[in-house]
Amino acid sequence: MLFQEDLKNRIETMHSSVTAGKEQIKLITEGAAEEKVAALRELELTSVQLKRLTEEFKQRCKDLMVDVSGGGKIFRPDYEVIVECIAPDKKSKKREVIDKNGLFFAQLEPFKVVEGRVVEVTIKNDQLPIESFRALQHFQELKKVELLQNSIPSLAPLIGSKSVQQLSIANPKVKMDISAAGALPNLRTLEIFGGKISSAELALLFSSTSLEELLLGANAITGLDGIERLAQLKRLNLSRNPVQDILPLTKLPKLEQLSFDVKHGLDLSPLLNCSSLQQLNLTYLTDKAGLFTSWYSKRPGGHIVKALTARGVVVNTRTAS
Repeated sequence: MLFQEDLKNRIETMHSSVTAGKEQIKLITEGAAEEKVAALRELELTSVQLKRLTEEFKQRCKDLMVDVSGGGKIFRPDYEVIVECIAPDKKSKKREVIDKNGLFFAQLEPFKVVEGRVVEVTIKNDQLPIESFRALQHFQELKKVELLQNSIPSLAPLIGSKSVQQLSIANPKVKMDISAAGALPNLRTLEIFGGKISSAELALLFSSTSLEELLLGANAITGLDGIERLAQLKRLNLSRNPVQDILPLTKLPKLEQLSFDVKHGLDLSPLLNCSSLQQLNLTYLTDKAGLFTSWYSKRPGGHIVKALTARGVVVNTRTAS
């Protein structure tokens, strides 16, 4: 029996017991003497039955839930549970999850639930305890995970959620082990901003061959050797990384959008061999005095930009210190 049908039947039985109890109480207070005796006896039986039904109902709910935040509960996603998600209030940004009978089960701010399936989770500022983060492995239909300014040390709990397609990590408070991201077979978009990711750690992601978007702004990546393993990659953001060589990018046959910083001396000529490139976002870094380094317009780099533009590539440039 589906979960919602089971609960509905239990609720209707409990409601009938309550209604019967009210009628018995009415007879006790208003009925004849013999009616009062019979009604009192029936009320005692109804009370026992209602107590039993209530305990069974609580146990049924408990069996179908998993603890994710201390006292908080959320439905296991492998049950056919129909719930309604109330749109988050613009001020409180909280979601209340109820079933179709109006029963309040949980207030789960981080979660987005669709037809009983947890499909998105956004965790900010350690609002979900680290030990409860492990509960994500139960959510077999989880599609999107956002981790913003958390102290989560590892992505290992996500390995059980093989359905994850989009993973965003921003400004983690502690150094995070990201190797588990490479074990997500259906990951399409990975964003890690401000995670101090090195070139060696980047290499841990190359096993995620389904990646189409890799956004790694504000990290510590210098080299890109091995990135050709991400053959499906269409979008790559390396802004605010001290990249020293972009030659490996020529081995990405589907790369359409690319962003990175340009320092004096960086060879841009490999860009001419990025055959699928459609959009290029370059940030030219100024020197310590804040003066714009115009070498790109006087040396081969400037000619390369012009050649790409002539080829139809949209090139956006800006400066930064």
